[in-house]
Amino acid sequence: LARRRLLEAIKAEACVDMVKKHLALGRKVVIFHDYNEGGGFAPFLISKLDIEKYESPLREDIELEYNAFKENRPDLVNLNLDYDSPVETLKNAFPNALLFNGRLSKQQRETNVALFNTDDSGHDILILQSDAGSTGISLHDTTGKHQRVLINIGQPTKPAKLRQTEGRIYRTGQASNAIQRYLTTGTAWERAAFADTIAGRAETVDNFAKGADAVVSIKEALIQAYEEAKYEEPSLNDGIGGKAYDEENARIAKLTPFDQALTFYYTKGKRSESRDNREGKEWYAT
Repeated sequence: LARRRLLEAIKAEACVDMVKKHLALGRKVVIFHDYNEGGGFAPFLISKLDIEKYESPLREDIELEYNAFKENRPDLVNLNLDYDSPVETLKNAFPNALLFNGRLSKQQRETNVALFNTDDSGHDILILQSDAGSTGISLHDTTGKHQRVLINIGQPTKPAKLRQTEGRIYRTGQASNAIQRYLTTGTAWERAAFADTIAGRAETVDNFAKGADAVVSIKEALIQAYEEAKYEEPSLNDGIGGKAYDEENARIAKLTPFDQALTFYYTKGKRSESRDNREGKEWYAT
């Protein structure tokens, strides 16, 4: 839990500039987060009580090694990854941002949603806790004046909720393209946490939701997103191409396993880059 909070706190700081750029393009921004508390700890600090939990002679060995480590790397021992909560970080950066979480009354939450959805209200950011707002509210663009952006700084470990959160700004008949953005730190730990949790659960959600011919496989979409994660500057081209991607996945889902393999083979194709630029990517369906 401490690590998840730390990851989210890091992402909250990292997304500030991104949010400013979306606002400059006239958009309204929904920021989904998981935790109201901050994250942080001193990863290389070991207390005497921690060492005393071990029996002799292991205890003496640990103490000897740790003392040597402290002498050689005091910078790491004194490293304190203490971050404010995502809400505090974002409110400090955007004082007019509105909140939506379980700590607010139902009336206040409804008021904040109404202000956010009102054009030219001066409130163009909604900071929304996922457990409180993944269902039951509509935040989509109904007038075409302020395109919507959803930035998720949490780690979507519940695939069913992921579909629901994206639906907060995506509705049939909306006046502009919905933009969905997920942030990742790119760390090995986050990739491992993703692989252990969401990749396994997503397939079950797909099966229950739409069967074998699901329009989009959550599992494949998430795996591809993590493998191909990259930073893209906010631009006027955001929110384009999602429907085409869904249609292509729907077409592939209806193919036989053999035809799917052929499709994946020709889609990847041979790569002309040097090996150091393509390592890990030169696979072919088998």
